[in-house]
This record gives sequence, C-alpha cells and structure tokens, in this order.
Amino acid sequence: MPPIYSLRFAVAALVVACLTALAAYPVRADTPPTLTVEGRGEAQGKPDIATITLGVVTQGKTSAEAMEANARIAATLVNQLRERGIADRDLMTIGLSLMPDYAQDKDRASAPKIAGYRAMNRLSVRLRDLTKIGTVLDMATAAGVNDISGPMFGVADPQGLQDEARKKAVAEARRVADLYAQSLGVKLGPVREMVENAGNRPMAEPRMMLRGAPAAMAAPVAPIEGGEMTAATTVTITYEIIK
Repeated sequence: MPPIYSLRFAVAALVVACLTALAAYPVRADTPPTLTVEGRGEAQGKPDIATITLGVVTQGKTSAEAMEANARIAATLVNQLRERGIADRDLMTIGLSLMPDYAQDKDRASAPKIAGYRAMNRLSVRLRDLTKIGTVLDMATAAGVNDISGPMFGVADPQGLQDEARKKAVAEARRVADLYAQSLGVKLGPVREMVENAGNRPMAEPRMMLRGAPAAMAAPVAPIEGGEMTAATTVTITYEIIK
C-alpha cells in the first residue's frame, strides 16, 4: 500500500505545480480573435536576356588531333562572338571532355580497341540583345558548332518581377480578408503575422535543341519567340479582428 500513497502524492504535486504555472501566466481574456487568409500574386514581364549553349564535337585518330581540331573551332567561335559585341562576362565554358571511341571486331573474338578520340567543348553564351539570337546561331553553325541547346529566356532583374508579385499577393490577401470581415460584420485590426511561401521565380524552358553535323544545320533556324515570363508567390497573413 505505501507505493500507492506515494503515487497519489506525486500526482497531486504535479497538479499543484501546473495550477501554479497557469496562475503565473494567466490567459488574457481580452486577447482579440484573429482571421488568417492567403493571397497569391503573379507578375508578368517580357524576357530581356537569353542563354544559348554552343557545343563543338570533333573526332581524331589521336587525342591530340581531336583536341587540336576542337580548340581551333572553339577559338574561332569565341573570337566571332566577341566581334559581335558579346562581352567576356557573358561567355563561360561549361564543359570540356575527351573520350576514346572503341571499335569491335566483326567476330567479336577480342576486346574492343580504341579507334580514335572524341573531344567536346561546350560554351554558354548569354545574350542581352534578343535580336542577336538568329545571327549568333547562324554564325555558330557556320563556324563548326554541331551541338546547340536553348535558348533559355530570362529577365535581367528577376527581383523586380518577384517584388511585383509579392505586392499583388499582399493586396489579394487584404481583399479576401476585407470580404470576410464585411460578411461577418467585423473590422480588421493590425497584422499579427505574415508568412511568405516559396515563390516561383521567373524561368523559361529551352525552346530548341539542335545536334548534328554543321552541314546538316546550315538551313535557316526556325523563328524563336521569347513569350512572357511569370513570377508568382503566396503569402499567409493573420489579422486581428475588431468587433
């Protein structure tokens, strides 16, 4: 029996401690009610930059031969881009590789042997004048580029577009809150809390991808349209309610 009394005493002590804590931090009876709403905002803008990836793939019987041919075309490409006003800050090498090409005997009696080498150099080009896209593509294919991807469209000031979306999200949340308050016959007080959810920054998908020999790519490139960029975000706002 003594253990039972001991357990009852412990429970009673715990209850007293909880009541003492509640007395020290009483719940305010005048705490105003709140209203939580969500608002979504979107902002659109035309892209003003584009990124194209230009790749040069060359082959040779030796690694030096493949790399020499690749370096020659890549150097010509970079020089011609600079001549067309593309700044060095908008040119970036994003990949350089050298791989052996294997050949298999017809009877497959022996292991594959190295028949040559393949070199690849990929250059990322950022264009701040979208009217140059067609010219750059034509020039690149003429220079020997045989691997093209892009363009990826974007905006030079993505933060400005995102901030516009934020303003619209807050305005939408306020509109919804006003509607609820009017329906309930109450007034909105100050903002108690606001949380911004992860927004969608302006982004576009690649519009074209070309691979093949330069001669096969000599035909005019199809028209390229930049379309429209969209930035979006969502906010959750909690207002006090004034009765």
